[in-house]
Amino acid sequence: MTIETDGAIGADDILRSSSPGEMWHGGSVSDVSFADLLSSEWMRSHRASRSAPSECRKCVWVSACNGGSMLHRYEDERRYDNRSVYCDALRMIYVKVANYLIERGLSAGALARALAQ
Repeated sequence: MTIETDGAIGADDILRSSSPGEMWHGGSVSDVSFADLLSSEWMRSHRASRSAPSECRKCVWVSACNGGSMLHRYEDERRYDNRSVYCDALRMIYVKVANYLIERGLSAGALARALAQ
């Protein structure tokens, strides 16, 4: 969440270029209580957008990336329910890092437990 210098309440600044229509709550700190903001439909929608995309939930790497940066997941139809545009590259990096760790003595079980958290 971002609070502008004039008190306007909006989503994280990084999302301005990807989803401008979802940026603003429509209120400001002078006319919206914090409790009302936290229980608002805007905040519920924002929280839901931060969860892993549906196609990522069964991926072994979901605990490492959570679907990728929200900035790299947005499109108008499905909003944030998309994997990162960098998903394939991230998977290659994660595999290389996992192999490196295992080659250096980390057990596959320890890696699996870490990824399950």
